[in-house]
Amino acid sequence: MFPFLPILLLFAPIFATAENTASVAAAFKVAGIVPDVLPYFRPSALAEITFPYANGSSTTISTPGTRIGRNDSQTTPSLTLHGIRSPNHSQRYIAVIIDPDAPSRLTPTRRSIRHFLGVNLTLSATGSLENTTAADVVNAYRGPNPPAGSGPHRYVLFVYDQPEGFGIGSLNVSNIAGWNLTEWAGETGLRPPVAGGFFVAEVANATVV
Repeated sequence: MFPFLPILLLFAPIFATAENTASVAAAFKVAGIVPDVLPYFRPSALAEITFPYANGSSTTISTPGTRIGRNDSQTTPSLTLHGIRSPNHSQRYIAVIIDPDAPSRLTPTRRSIRHFLGVNLTLSATGSLENTTAADVVNAYRGPNPPAGSGPHRYVLFVYDQPEGFGIGSLNVSNIAGWNLTEWAGETGLRPPVAGGFFVAEVANATVV
């Protein structure tokens, strides 16, 4: 394991009920992520996004759509999955974070910006789902940097079961803009995501918020 690659997902034995997964799915629909990014979303587990800070504090996004300051979302987050019913330590996972609102939600001509892509993430014996080699982080985390005055941007996390024989397909790793996640998922044989979450950040004017 490479400790300098801090993206990881932690498994916690919290049951994901039909009620709370339906609540997440509803939040994605109300926010327009469905159908802007995916045609539908029916999670079977719950996800959290936690930003750690140098002073030892952190901010955890457990409610989809939570607003966070742009400066507070620059550190590489840890991602937590709750409610995996039958954890399989040989299962691989894929995690992506995207901004579908580039350069703004009204004119998303660069939809979507890829802010993170990790593959071959594994559930360890201690319960963490993490990358074991540098190659597993296809695109390292990039913090939000929306244009000033472009309004709130949705930063969306999806977690997928990784199928056997998975490859990244025709993905241009160096070009993170204009990424169609649905098309890429179809090309690479991904089933619908098992979990997701999102936060909202913006730069209202020349002042970072």
